[in-house]
Amino acid sequence: MSSNPTDKSQKLFVRLFAYYRPYFKIFLTGYFFLILASLSEPLIPSMMKILLDHAGQQAATVKPTPWPIWAPPLAVIGIFAGRALLGFLSSVALGTANNKVVTRLQSDVFKRLHTGDLSLYEQESTSSFINTVRSETHSAGGCFTSVLQDGGRNSLTAIGLLGYLFWLNWHLTLLVLVVLPIIGLAVRKIGQRMRATHFKVQKLSEEVNYVIEENTHAYKLIRLHGAQAGQQSRFERLVELYRTQMTRSLIASAAITPITQIAASLALALILSLALQQNEAGQLTVGDLAAYLTAMLMLISPLKGLGDVMPNLHRGSVALKRVFGLMDYPLEANTGTHTAARVQGKIDFINIKKTYPGAQAPAVQGINLTIQPNQMVALVGASGSGKTTLANLLPHFVRFDEGDLRIDGVSISDWDLPSLRQNIAMVNQDTVLLNDTVLANICLGDATPDAARAEKALINAHLWQHVSAMPQGILTQIGHNGSTLSGGQRQRLAIARALYKATPILILDEATSALDSESEHLVQAAIAQLTQSCTTLVIAHRLSTVKHADLIVVMAAGEIVERGTYDSLIAKDAVFARLVKQQLS
Repeated sequence: MSSNPTDKSQKLFVRLFAYYRPYFKIFLTGYFFLILASLSEPLIPSMMKILLDHAGQQAATVKPTPWPIWAPPLAVIGIFAGRALLGFLSSVALGTANNKVVTRLQSDVFKRLHTGDLSLYEQESTSSFINTVRSETHSAGGCFTSVLQDGGRNSLTAIGLLGYLFWLNWHLTLLVLVVLPIIGLAVRKIGQRMRATHFKVQKLSEEVNYVIEENTHAYKLIRLHGAQAGQQSRFERLVELYRTQMTRSLIASAAITPITQIAASLALALILSLALQQNEAGQLTVGDLAAYLTAMLMLISPLKGLGDVMPNLHRGSVALKRVFGLMDYPLEANTGTHTAARVQGKIDFINIKKTYPGAQAPAVQGINLTIQPNQMVALVGASGSGKTTLANLLPHFVRFDEGDLRIDGVSISDWDLPSLRQNIAMVNQDTVLLNDTVLANICLGDATPDAARAEKALINAHLWQHVSAMPQGILTQIGHNGSTLSGGQRQRLAIARALYKATPILILDEATSALDSESEHLVQAAIAQLTQSCTTLVIAHRLSTVKHADLIVVMAAGEIVERGTYDSLIAKDAVFARLVKQQLS
């Protein structure tokens, strides 16, 4: 692979162009109007030449004009109106194509968030994802349209004017071409610096967004600990670094325009001097001189515009690298083909070992455990003992290093992931709810939500009384992560979601931790009914909640140290009994 940054940028733009192919007709139509508008520029100096030359001839021969007095003003209006209309049609067509491309880019990047390997969420922050999906896709798609629209318009205008200048006087026009290599060299040198600066600006922008996201999420914690000043200082430091990089980017970008204008003005001054000499010698008419100078002055604007295209190009290439980098992130491995509409629910952990990257000790090791269908097994132990790791192995959110995990006798690596996860429901201690209706949260993933079934789930989760009193009942919006609900109500809604899914395997990770005693008793009764027809893995710190478990597995330092029923473990008076005594005391 080539290490040349220019080659890499070209490959990125070639790949982006593939997104324009479905809208090529719209794009081509817009570009056709752009060509007509750009090539119409020489009409203005050519009309001036005709009018001035004819005026000179009329003064010398006292002949009447061959056109009505109203024709020249009307021609001026027609030229400018025609160019304005062509510019409008071009902008609408190219803008439409660009918006469609940006929408497709956003859709593809967002899709990768759902299909990419789960390690993606360990490497990137939420603010980084938001910045890429929303901002960088616009920069990436917009830069391509901008380069083709602005660069194309300015290039075609410059070509049209240069062609007209050659037609008027090719000797003088050759001097104009001396300017172009100077401008090109300056733009290339500055562009190399701009590319690196834009990359730094992008990274700092993501860091600033992350600090904002983090502080808005932890506003209670920050105020409780009086950490406002420290967080303000942290934010201001990052914003200052961002400002510094933006200033450097601005200086590099702004330098292109004066370089272009100075080089163009030097050439214009030289050509103006030679043109005046030729006019005095009778080699140029008054109309020729006026038309030539007008075209020269008109040429400065598109040359300046070409200089402005380069910063957009570099910003776009940095954005494209980020967008396609996320889009190309490895997919979550799904090599299995085994499917089942509903599993029986037998689970076998066979000599499982898992060590997280960077950890010195395994999270779990030597785990051998068989869970029978419709059995309730509780995992207990101190924090960090490996309980949640075992639970996350089932839906394949975490992948083990050694051993095997089998569901209904089939190795988990042979399962099709969507089919496997369709058989598992999970309620976590940290409840996650969508900013949608109660019904949408309960029926998550169901293409045809069943309101009656959702109502029954709410009743069993002892939340129906509250939901039915809401302004729109089950169709009420619950806000960001269920902000309109209390902690206990949010957790009961998550339990209702699991009840609605009614899977043969249920994982409860501290599912009742946010409930008061009365609600916990009611929900435990509902869970007891549910667990009669499914295999349940319960993670609990409050050991009083696992008295009715068929099997209690006690973990410590990633290993199983005890197993048995509640009564047998209490009678054994070992690790589990000590944990119970500690909680009771």
